[in-house]
Amino acid sequence: MMMNPLVSCERVCLSYDGLRQAVAELSFEVQAGSIFALVGPNGAGKTSTLRMLATLADPTSGHIRIDGIDANEDAEGVRRRVGYLPDNFALYDAMTPLFEPRSKAVALKEKKAAKPPRPQAKARTPRRAAQKKTEKA
Repeated sequence: MMMNPLVSCERVCLSYDGLRQAVAELSFEVQAGSIFALVGPNGAGKTSTLRMLATLADPTSGHIRIDGIDANEDAEGVRRRVGYLPDNFALYDAMTPLFEPRSKAVALKEKKAAKPPRPQAKARTPRRAAQKKTEKA
């Protein structure tokens, strides 16, 4: 008895600009428990393929199924089953478990606004400097 594949790509294509294809007619299946690798030179479409599998990019055409779920119809269902950590991943100070994707500039502005203001330094005048010297003596 043949089991359904855990990952299935059928004639998947991706074009970012409508002119050139980042991924062209990609088809493969990965069975549960198997080891699978995407290997190729820079620009071959490996990262674009992984982004489509993680539902971070929509294929221009073709079908992707993860654990029996159609990625085009139920992206949230796929995301509940897939973990994706890109090579340029970064955490920001404002990121919380309930993180809302916002621009880093907004997060930094909020962080600065939340800090208490710095105490104002007292101005040094010749009279004040003289008082300090007499207090030390």
